[in-house]
Amino acid sequence: DYQLDINFDNNANAGHGGKTGFWMQPFTCVSHDKSILVFRYISPDGHEGYPGNLTLIVTYRIEGPKLLLTFDAHSDQDTPINITNHSYFNLDASETILTHRLQVDAPLYLPYDEKKAVTGEMLVTENTALDFSNEKSLAIIATDPELQDKKTNGIDHCLIIGDKKQITLKGQDLKLTVTTSYPAVQLYGSGFPGNQLLLGKRKFNKYHALAIEPQLPVDAINHPHLGSMVLKKGESYHHFIRYEVEVIA
Repeated sequence: DYQLDINFDNNANAGHGGKTGFWMQPFTCVSHDKSILVFRYISPDGHEGYPGNLTLIVTYRIEGPKLLLTFDAHSDQDTPINITNHSYFNLDASETILTHRLQVDAPLYLPYDEKKAVTGEMLVTENTALDFSNEKSLAIIATDPELQDKKTNGIDHCLIIGDKKQITLKGQDLKLTVTTSYPAVQLYGSGFPGNQLLLGKRKFNKYHALAIEPQLPVDAINHPHLGSMVLKKGESYHHFIRYEVEVIA
């Protein structure tokens, strides 16, 4: 058993890799050219409770109108790993994303318990507020009574995505398509805005942007039927996320 740092959901759970997770660490740029940036980070054994000296390589590659992110890792001990990109998207530079539209092929989602830990159940999204099989307005999603509770304040859920592994977000003039090798995606609609400032000292508002975080199913380490998230000693971890932005004709 390994005890991780309890830093999330009012100190009930472990999230984002801990208070000093990878998001807080300096990465080294090991190579670059006009279209590629390659970064490396070495996480020491025991950091935030995770076993193993783990080397992570993150590559950003421009492919015409697309941005490809790849994540490659190896460890000298068996260790859980779940690397994503936590970018927020607002395609209109507007004060909220409530006029945006979302479509995801996601037949299942992971419900929470009273402490906002996933229960391990996989529930059907069809005919629920989390049914994005057809394009849906984020205003409808964010204000749906089914999602208006203290745990999520709108959307903040892990969805199990279908074979197409594609998420589409549309603004007034732009369309973002995200494709991935990951089997799940965490969607967060900024229901709990922080105090950070945006460019031009603009305030980050409630529902200001949508975080699209392709990843392995949340807490699969404690629910093995959700799939393995253990990187075995000597084996390789590899996943990708691809973003494409197009002008809506």
